[in-house]
Order: sequence, then structure tokens, then C-alpha cells
Amino acid sequence: MNKNQVIALAIGILMLSSTIGFAFMSLSGQAPAAANTGDTPVPPASEIKYSAKFQPAKVVEIMPLIKIFGYTSEYDIQKIDSAIAGISGVTKVTSVFGNTAPPNLTYIAEISFSRDFGPETVVGEIKSRGILQGVDGYALGVVDLQKKIVFKSENADLNLTKEYEFADTQSPALVGFADLKGDDVLVTVSAVFAGSKLVDLMSIEEQNITAAPSSGTQNLELSIVSLEPSLVFSGKAFFSAKPDSDALKAKIGSIADVNWVELGALSIAPKLTLSGPLQISEEQVHDLNVFILSLNPQDVSFVNQGLLEVSIPFNDDANLADAKARLALQLKAMDLNSVSIGENSGELFGSVSLMRADSNALSGQLRQLLESFSLQDIAIMQPARLFMSEVADSNANAVYPVDSNSVNAQVKAGHAIGDKVKANILYYIVRKKIAFIAAEEEK
Repeated sequence: MNKNQVIALAIGILMLSSTIGFAFMSLSGQAPAAANTGDTPVPPASEIKYSAKFQPAKVVEIMPLIKIFGYTSEYDIQKIDSAIAGISGVTKVTSVFGNTAPPNLTYIAEISFSRDFGPETVVGEIKSRGILQGVDGYALGVVDLQKKIVFKSENADLNLTKEYEFADTQSPALVGFADLKGDDVLVTVSAVFAGSKLVDLMSIEEQNITAAPSSGTQNLELSIVSLEPSLVFSGKAFFSAKPDSDALKAKIGSIADVNWVELGALSIAPKLTLSGPLQISEEQVHDLNVFILSLNPQDVSFVNQGLLEVSIPFNDDANLADAKARLALQLKAMDLNSVSIGENSGELFGSVSLMRADSNALSGQLRQLLESFSLQDIAIMQPARLFMSEVADSNANAVYPVDSNSVNAQVKAGHAIGDKVKANILYYIVRKKIAFIAAEEEK
């Protein structure tokens, strides 16, 4: 969550209990200024807000407290509170509705829990119960800052800078749910000064350096250790030749050894485009526009500056094949041979469950069938696992073991177990472990 979201959420939570502020005051070693007991009143110094962005810091404490927000259509806030309070380890829930505009309410809560449970675990349990949508927020923690920081006034008109050396470098902080003690982070440090005196301090995490994922790719020859009895496929379809999904699904389902078929929704806007490398005359623009309007489009948009670009959207029941053919004849008649006609297309995705993993013969039948429905750029792949025991990451000069000594992959249909394939591997490393890895056979 970015800083602006955090600040907006913090404003909403001002309606909640203020006990956290006192806890932070204690942790940071700061205390309210003592009252002046002299005879002469001392006017208070003007308080000015400063900030210092992207300061290096280290997480030294994660408190058993989170502040979250999420969206819900449940108007009974007690039901949400009870569901969260029922999560193992949760000890207290204090909540408000920050937005009461239908259809979604914004639920804001401060949640305390046992130190045996981490923030990420508690938030994961909240998400798994489905009681809130879009759950986000932050955990309360403490970070250790640099000894000396240069601040800038948040009011740009003041254009002030202040170099401050901390007696105690620990600061209360809003940190990510997944942060751990010892993590190196970058924070924005917000401070309020009354003259030279620091009266308020808060750090907001901008980035967790320790937990930042790093990605890498490799190209290796790997052996197939298992094949799933299924196929996944894709193909490009134009609006004028858009396949009937129900008919296609029935045809695929009738192939021998097919258990079931799933097709993704195919949505293609009916639109033609004209494009040319040269600007045409105003007379040609007029004549072309008159002809295009005779095709009964929804609209027409011309760009004729240095080059020609025309966008022609149609209604869903339009015959684009006929309109495209008539446009081609008109362009030829106007001697606009350099102008090309484009048609909107979409990608159709599907999967097929098989009775057996041997897909050689079936994949050929499937391709022929897809081609008969006017699909182009057809790709048919089979889910598999490839043998791979480790990743040698040259970026970090480190080697990471691969769980189960195999990776999920998609290979071309028709392979057998034991075959070697040239694969493109993509992986992500988080906290010196493989967080994600997958492979695909080279096209």
C-alpha cells in the first residue's frame, strides 16, 4: 500500500482508541513536554511538519497490532467484529465504518492479537473467511533510523530544511504485514518540530529491501518427469469469423478420450481500422467518410496528419466481413492501395481434460477442429513437470534448491515422460528462497 493510502487510512482510524499513540510514545522514548512552571508565560513555538523520504532503516520490533480496512455489504458491524474476534489468537477488535455509501461499506479496524501469531497470519485468516473484500492496511512496528537525517518542510512555500541528530534513533512505524524483525526497509520519516524540539515522529514504510523479490530467467534442457492428462490451448479469432462457443465446445467434447472441456469467454468489439503511411487530400477524406457512413457504423474517427488512421466501430450485429470487402473495393477505386484494413480480434483460451496423458493423436485432432472454426495462431500445450533440482542465480551469485526437484511447466503436446525439452524458466527469489518458478517449452 502506498503512502497516500496509508495516510488516508490513518485519518479514518483517528476515531478509534488512542492507546497505540501512548505505546509508541513509550517505545520511542519520547514524552510530552513538561508544563512551564515559571512566573513568566512562554509562548509556544510554531509547530512545523517536516518529512524525509526513502530513508534507510531496520525493523527492530513488530507489535501484535494491525490496523486494516476492507469493503463489505454487511451493515451489521458486530457480525464482522465477531467473525474476526473468532480467529485464533485475536484478543481485541475495535472498529468503525469509514464510509456508509452503498453498495460497499468501508470497514476500518484495529486488531490486537497474541504475540504467538504474526500480522500476516492474522490478515490471511481474515481474507480466508471472505467477510471483507480488498483487505489492506499496516502493522505497527518500530524501526531504527539513521543517527542524523535532513528533513524538508512539507509546506513547499516555506522551503525549509532541518538537519536533526537523534538521541534515540528508534521510531514508531507503519510497516507491511509480512515484515520481520531485522528487515532492511526504506521509510518516509514524518516529524513535527516546535523550533528545534522534536514533538512528534512517525515512519511509514515505502519499500522492504530484504523482502523485495528478484526475478531471473534461464534457458535449459530438462527432462519431463510427469504429464497431466489435459491440454490447454489458445487461438486468435476475428469478429467477422468469431466462433460459436457452444458449438466449438460440443465438437471438442465429442473427440474420443475427452472427459470435459472449458472455454474462456470471448469478447471482441466489432471494429475496423484503416491505416496508411501518407496523409490523403481533404477531398479523399470527404469521399471516404461518405462511403464509410453508408456502411452504417456506430461512429467514425479520422486522423489525417502526416499519416492516415481511421477507427470505425460497428454494432454487434454488423456483418464485418461484408463491410471489410466493400471497403477494400472502395480503397482500390480511390487508388488508396497503401491503406490497409484491420479488424478487431480477441484471444480464445480453453482447456481439455483427457482420459490419458498420451496426447499425440488427440492434439492433432484438436488443432484441425480449431482451424475449422477459423482460429489462427493456435497454440496447444500440455501441463507437465520438468526435473530441476536447483536454480543457479547469477545475479545474486547463489544457488537455491527447488522443492520436489521439479517445476511446473507447459510443453508442446505429444511428448512422453523422459523426453528432454528446451525450456524457458522464470523464477522469483524472496528472502533467499524460491517464491515462484515455472517453465515453458520453447516455441
